[in-house]
Amino acid sequence: MSIQTFELCGLLDECDTAVLGIKISSFDLEKDFLFIGSDDGRILQFLVSYSLKFASEYISAEHINSRTLSSGKRISYVFCSCATSRLVVVSDGNMIVVDMEGLGTIQSASNRLKNITCVSLNESQISRGALNIEFAVGTTKKTIIVCSIAQDKLVILKQISLVDIPRAISIDSWFVVFAMSNAYYLLNVSQSNNPEVLFPMNDPEVVPFTKKIASGEFLLNGPNALGIFVSTDGVSSKPPLKWSPSTFSVAYSYPYVLALDEEFLTIHSVLDQIQKQSMPSPQWCFVKNTDGRVIIGSDRGLLLASPLSTERQIQSLVSESRTDEALTLLRNLEESSSRHSEDFFAFKRSVNQKCGMSKLRNFEFEDALDLLQNSDLEPECLLAMWPKYSRDLTALNGHKTLDIEEILRKFPGMRPQYCEFFLRYLLYYLENGLVWQDMVAHCNEVIIRLLCDFDPGRLCLLLGENYFKDLSLERGVTILSECKQFHCLALHHLNYGQEKEASQIWREVINGDISDVTFPGVSFFVGKVKDFTSSKEATDCTAWFLSKGFTEEAFEILSSRVEYIPHSPFYPVRICNKLLANRLDMQIRFLELISPMSDSNTNLFLLRCYLQICRSQLQYRPMMSEFLNTCRDLDFEEALKIIDTSYLSERIVIMRRLGRDNEALELILLELDDFSYALDYCERAFLESNFSKKLFSTFLRLYLADHRASEEDKKMNTVLMLRKHCTKFSPNELIDCLPADWSVSLIAPYLQKSLVCSSANALTQDLLKRAILKKVLTDKTAQIKFLKKYYILNDNATCAVCNGPFFEPQFFIYPNNSIVHASCYVETTLVSR
Repeated sequence: MSIQTFELCGLLDECDTAVLGIKISSFDLEKDFLFIGSDDGRILQFLVSYSLKFASEYISAEHINSRTLSSGKRISYVFCSCATSRLVVVSDGNMIVVDMEGLGTIQSASNRLKNITCVSLNESQISRGALNIEFAVGTTKKTIIVCSIAQDKLVILKQISLVDIPRAISIDSWFVVFAMSNAYYLLNVSQSNNPEVLFPMNDPEVVPFTKKIASGEFLLNGPNALGIFVSTDGVSSKPPLKWSPSTFSVAYSYPYVLALDEEFLTIHSVLDQIQKQSMPSPQWCFVKNTDGRVIIGSDRGLLLASPLSTERQIQSLVSESRTDEALTLLRNLEESSSRHSEDFFAFKRSVNQKCGMSKLRNFEFEDALDLLQNSDLEPECLLAMWPKYSRDLTALNGHKTLDIEEILRKFPGMRPQYCEFFLRYLLYYLENGLVWQDMVAHCNEVIIRLLCDFDPGRLCLLLGENYFKDLSLERGVTILSECKQFHCLALHHLNYGQEKEASQIWREVINGDISDVTFPGVSFFVGKVKDFTSSKEATDCTAWFLSKGFTEEAFEILSSRVEYIPHSPFYPVRICNKLLANRLDMQIRFLELISPMSDSNTNLFLLRCYLQICRSQLQYRPMMSEFLNTCRDLDFEEALKIIDTSYLSERIVIMRRLGRDNEALELILLELDDFSYALDYCERAFLESNFSKKLFSTFLRLYLADHRASEEDKKMNTVLMLRKHCTKFSPNELIDCLPADWSVSLIAPYLQKSLVCSSANALTQDLLKRAILKKVLTDKTAQIKFLKKYYILNDNATCAVCNGPFFEPQFFIYPNNSIVHASCYVETTLVSR
């Protein structure tokens, strides 16, 4: 595919050369002067003028002077230097320096170099001096000469001998690239006389040439019709250009290489190595970039190849859907300057829009999204492409936009991708606040319609986040009803506080009256009911769950909404009396579920429920006992009044919770007549009452005073208890509890254990007192030493605890200045602990 990158305009036509009677063999242009060398040895000077017509540059030349060299031979090379006012020409293999003004020969610098086969200007001069002209020439004497023309004198800087005649040459600073009959070579003339082989060249049909295109970089005509890039380090990393095998001349104008062959002038881009343009080349024999302008010519005339402006090239590429090349040129244009006008940014947005449309047509969705977002394409322009989901809107900048439906008729499988593209584009603009306020609601409608067709699950998520706040209730209901997205419709109602409508839709879905695969299930409905602001609607939904057999779900709702306010509709007692009336089992399950956080009244209500259901269903009695054992907030005095004497075990539990252990033991021993139960009760009470031992003495007295047990049973059970708990009694308590007529030998072992344990406890207490006294005195002594204070007691001072006088030097002073004996301080400390 070809695109116009250069346009041609006449510089010197055949009529002008016919009048002058010349055939052009070489030329050079600098500033306002054009110099032409002819086949018959003539040098012609022209004055060049420039003009701008219709945004294109035009150039014309006027003949002002001429001269014929004495040799009368063909001039193969011309170079002009306005800075030095000198003209360098090569005629018949000889280099001649001519004055630009009068075209007279400068004899001191002429005819010293002869037998020249090729010549190249060194733009990166080696020698110092702004008015120097440096060349590298190849000669038939198999040499390369690097020379300089300064002050009308020719100075040879370097001369290198070769094994063959150089056929083409280019120079950049000290680096020379040249071709001989068999290969291309690279030579650093400042370091070595031995050239490095770049690559062989054995095709006799290929015309060898070299062209410097950048600092340290050259373009060579290689084998297999390839233009090969080389650098001063060797072969370049740039891929080669593909051109005609008959290519014989090139010119370079960034980023294009103009290659001239026997039939065509082809133009290639070094950015992507693609041929951009091709035009016939009737009798053209040279192409040259001189003074920044590309001139193409034959022996009868010259043409100026003016590059099209980058903007025009970009527009041409866009019109042919060559978007990547257009975008590359656009980036290069933007990077070429740090400052751009508003017109440039408008042009950039237009190009991005058109390239984005092209990529959207070719299913390159990611690139299209990026380009259209960067072009600030209004959402209404995008929506106009898909009228199925939007009303007819103004097309993009008056241009014909895409018809998505027409594309989808050819490629129906791409519908989901186009939908995703539209969604991402619209969501991006909405989330970043880039949409006009009057378009927000319309964009929301389009998003909902798209999601209803292609991704209802995602629509549910967005509605769950209340994403479409700017969409009216009525429009949302209309759209979702048309699309039959009932779950989304319920969410939309809920976002506007219409809990009754939302819950009605979900009930119908659960009942199977309507179908919606996006509905997550009953648990989702339960979660929403938990958060309802309307207590009445939450109560109605709970009643509906109970009627449909969703008992656990109903309890989950109730437990999450319980309020311990007597007049609240969700006060547990009111819930049981209304929603769970005549369902004792369900009332108990519900109240057990919330029991850990219930108040006293609710727990009393649960106890009454237990008592009522236990009359007919005894399996609930263990549950009632467990409730009484674990309940934290219960009026046990009131509970004791509620429970009659037929529930002895429950009354015992309540008495224990009230701390009335003596009464509980009386019930166990006198009513239940259960010694083991009573003993277990004492052990449990011992652990729960901070290891209090008094209950064992009470238990033993009550048991021995019971006249229903025989003497043998009393002795046997007493021995069993003492065997395990004799240390719970002091010796005096044990003797007082037992009848006087019992044998001492029966209790002697246990009395001895009690005595030992009691003595050990007394010793321990005494040791503890001494340790505390020592610690107190040590700390007090250290404190006194630290403060360096002395306390003097008068004869009338008395202890604040025992009111006794002080006979010992140790005493304790409280912060309120009360003075006590050290021993009194220890005793009060033990009591408080």
